[in-house]
Amino acid sequence: MRDKMIKWPAIIKYHGDNELSYISSGAEWETDQGLSTACYDADDRLIDSDGVVFSIASRAGSITVPTAIEERLELGDMEDLVRVHFSSVGECCVSKFSISSIAEGITTVGQFEES
Repeated sequence: MRDKMIKWPAIIKYHGDNELSYISSGAEWETDQGLSTACYDADDRLIDSDGVVFSIASRAGSITVPTAIEERLELGDMEDLVRVHFSSVGECCVSKFSISSIAEGITTVGQFEES
């Protein structure tokens, strides 16, 4: 896996789905078989704390290998993703949600999953 390229934590943005999945670390990615061995859609993306976007459709044997693509998420785009995510899971007042960094947006998704 190209873990050294990924700045953890990260989220998975599934194509055609508003919900996001939080991944706390490379260790979680590697040990959670639901993550590392899943068959992802060609348009599913892993987004790291720096906003770097990875394709997660490539595989090495049975393991999914995140591959950086020529795409970077901007702060406003991350804010929109998190707002839509929270709205899709029934949270109210998402229009007032704001973040100061992409990492903060990802961490917020993780904190919500833990509660």
